[in-house]
Amino acid sequence: MATYRDILANRENKNWVKASLALKITKEGLCDYVTSTFSNLHQKIYTSITHAHRLPAGASCHACQTENLVLCPSRGLCSLKSGQCSYHDAPNKSPRPCPANICGTVRDEIVRYHRNNAPTMRNTRAHLWSSNPGPGPWEIAKCYMPYGYTDISSFEETDLHGVIRSLINCEDCQKGLSFQVGTTPNLLSEVHDTVFNCQSKYCDCLCKQF
Repeated sequence: MATYRDILANRENKNWVKASLALKITKEGLCDYVTSTFSNLHQKIYTSITHAHRLPAGASCHACQTENLVLCPSRGLCSLKSGQCSYHDAPNKSPRPCPANICGTVRDEIVRYHRNNAPTMRNTRAHLWSSNPGPGPWEIAKCYMPYGYTDISSFEETDLHGVIRSLINCEDCQKGLSFQVGTTPNLLSEVHDTVFNCQSKYCDCLCKQF
């Protein structure tokens, strides 16, 4: 049976260990910037809403589900087939205005800050948007990631792929970067394409760990 020393003596295995460490270090290095950026964006959105609608400071809503805030049908999200929608599949999930006059504007701001005005609304849980301290800022961050992060509640639980995509897709992340994300190629797009478009099964396994 091969020992760890034997395994690490193999050059290819050494390279995968190095790649694993590189992904881990990269994610750890992004933590403070990414979490503070989305925390500030959350605060900015809710501050503007309270001023615009003349709501009391700290106004919040936990009554809206994401389905309530999305029209039916919505391109790329839900569609009516035989008069039924698999997304708005219950009476309490029907589209309706936010009773507190908050969540609809949060949704609009999320769309506005998306580089292509196409956030991934299936990722997010709107009833948690107001939670701060709590998962609120990260529920907004998930709107800028590919579909598949619904049950993730924090930076620590998110893999590096989701983190990189949030930086690329959220325009508010641009302000702390020394290069233009809107032009390609750029540092983020090169990291994304190099690491996450790799066809190796080993690379795919590493990417999902960090």
